[in-house]
Amino acid sequence: MSKTLFLYISRRILVWFFGFLAVAAMVVLLLEVLELVRRAASRADVGLGTIVQMALLHLPHIIDIALPFAMLFAALAALSQLSRHHELAVARAAGLSIWQLLLPGLAVAFLIGVLKVVAFNPLVAVSLTMFEDFEAVYFDKKSSNTVFQESGLWLKDYSERYNFIVHANKLVPGSRYLEEVTVFEMSDDGKFEKRIDAARGVLKNGVWAFDDVSTVGPAQAAVQQPHLELPTRLTWLKLEDSFASPASMPVWRLPAFIRLLEDAGFSAAAHRVQLHIALAAPMAMVSMVLIAAGFAIRPPRRGGVLLLMTMAAIAGLGFHLLTQVFFRLGLSGQLPAALSAWAPVAFVTMLGAAWLLYTEDG
Repeated sequence: MSKTLFLYISRRILVWFFGFLAVAAMVVLLLEVLELVRRAASRADVGLGTIVQMALLHLPHIIDIALPFAMLFAALAALSQLSRHHELAVARAAGLSIWQLLLPGLAVAFLIGVLKVVAFNPLVAVSLTMFEDFEAVYFDKKSSNTVFQESGLWLKDYSERYNFIVHANKLVPGSRYLEEVTVFEMSDDGKFEKRIDAARGVLKNGVWAFDDVSTVGPAQAAVQQPHLELPTRLTWLKLEDSFASPASMPVWRLPAFIRLLEDAGFSAAAHRVQLHIALAAPMAMVSMVLIAAGFAIRPPRRGGVLLLMTMAAIAGLGFHLLTQVFFRLGLSGQLPAALSAWAPVAFVTMLGAAWLLYTEDG
């Protein structure tokens, strides 16, 4: 294939891709603003500026999900246009196979998939983290926040009367025990009440149970206790769920964070599945081009463009549903993380290639 033809087809697909992406972004932004307006109806402290800012922060995450669909419709539109104008027929008469003609689209899809992982994923992670922070402030002020790093565990907890900030320097590997624990207890209006230092702590049966405890307050001398219990609404499962969501973490940070979670005895299934989904993104984009080509090269004789788009939309929706089913299976541990992420992509890629071979060669 000549360089001119390669660039011509690539440019056609890119123009359609960014066109569909722009339309999707505008529609998603409008729907997101309307949803936030509905949620903020009973909150006087949430103004229009805050709503728009939150919608813009959430937009990259939605666009990240929509990228394969944009590639599907872009490839479908570009290839059908080339087919209707008989440009594909002329190229094939010149000796080019359908696979050679698809090479520009496959290359564009793979490159966009790589950029999605390398460049767009960090933007999505940062914006989603900021969006979740806004949600915690304006829509769920009592939500628990947990930060887990090499330096230890930090979390915010609360009971009916007090708020707690809990810090543990160490987590005993493979167990649910915290070591070198410090608890800052504050009243509901944010006033500091006391500090609790403990050699060891564990979360069980609706309480924090601490051993070898020292308690000190603004007007209180240090008090030593062998054991202390504080009521909590947290459970171990809620604690795991309160970690940063996998989508709000850049893909390059996931491997180290997964090791950290598993060494401490936490489940890292969601983060591990998210890592493999991110790595499979380039092949997912390629599979969309193959699916589109199967419809566009031999379009239906009746129904025209509308039927073509409907069929492609059903195929794209099927891929999304299949991905979600395998994601849930990986999340529950019924499938290995790698299999739950790569199996739908491999299946759709092979299905697209088989369908294309059938339509071309019978």
